[in-house]
Amino acid sequence: MAQQHYDGKKHKKNAARADLLEQLGKTLDLGELRGLKRSYTCNICNVTLNSIEQYHAHLKGSKHQTK
Repeated sequence: MAQQHYDGKKHKKNAARADLLEQLGKTLDLGELRGLKRSYTCNICNVTLNSIEQYHAHLKGSKHQTK
């Protein structure tokens, strides 16, 4: 039963999110690490994003890198 849980889509998504939060831990504040925020803002680009995944993708994107 546990193996089915670990192989499930929801568990994999949450595990990937936890890994991403761990990687970004040095750049985010404590509230963001806990996942309490519903929006993430890049102060450099003045862009607001809906999820930590979008925020991470933005940081790696060309528009952010040029600024």
